Amino acid sequence: MGELSALKWKDIDFQHKILSVNKAVVVVYDYSAQPKKRTLTVQDTTKSGKPRVIPLNQKAIQILETQRSLFGGDDDCFIVNGTKQIPDKTVVANSYSKIARAAKIPDPSGIHTLRHTFASSAIRKGVDIKVVSEILGHASVTFTYNTYVHIIDEQKARAVELLNDI
Repeated sequence: MGELSALKWKDIDFQHKILSVNKAVVVVYDYSAQPKKRTLTVQDTTKSGKPRVIPLNQKAIQILETQRSLFGGDDDCFIVNGTKQIPDKTVVANSYSKIARAAKIPDPSGIHTLRHTFASSAIRKGVDIKVVSEILGHASVTFTYNTYVHIIDEQKARAVELLNDI
C-alpha cells in the first residue's frame, strides 16, 4: 500500500512501458505531542529497500492513460489522487473497498489481495517463479515459492497428468 500510494506520474515511462517503484508512503507518529500527531511522509526507499522496475503490458498502459486523463496532474502528482498532496494509505484502502463493492467483488479482502491475484495468475500461466518474485519485490525466491507453493503443486499435478497418454 505504501509503494502504491507513493507512485507519481514521473515513475511511469509510457514509451518504454515500465513502472519504477522506488519509494513508499509511511506514517510517522509523534507520541510526545498531545494529542498524538500523525504525519504522512514519503521515504526514498521501498519496503524491501531495493528499487525495482516493473514492465507494463498494453492494457495497463491504457488504464493508466485513462486515469491520468480523468484526474490530470503533472509528473510530480501522485497517481492515486492526482495531486501533489501525499495520499493517505487509509483513504486509498477505503477507496479500494468502495470500488470493489460497487463492482460486486465478493469479500475484496483489501488491496494487498491484488498482489496475490497477480502472482497466482502469473504462476498459473507458467511465468517463472524468479520473475514473479522480482516483480513483487520479494527478498528471495524462497519467500515467493513458500507463499505460492500450493499453485506450483497444482501445476506439478497437471504436468504428471499429461503423461497419461504415453
